Amino acid sequence: MALETLGVGAGDCVIVGDRIETDIEMGKRLGLATVLVLSGITRAGDPRIAELAPDLVLPGIRSLLG
Repeated sequence: MALETLGVGAGDCVIVGDRIETDIEMGKRLGLATVLVLSGITRAGDPRIAELAPDLVLPGIRSLLG
């Protein structure tokens, strides 16, 4: 579903993902805020985290709830 269909701009959205090379890279290209969670594929210490610079890095999805 396109953001235009929802009536929101990229600046009002965030993508949360565990894959730096897909989720975070795509979010950056689309102008979304990005949150990388380290409970999935990408692990702490991965040099791509510094390269792509997600807006926020959290240990897991539960960190968003608390």
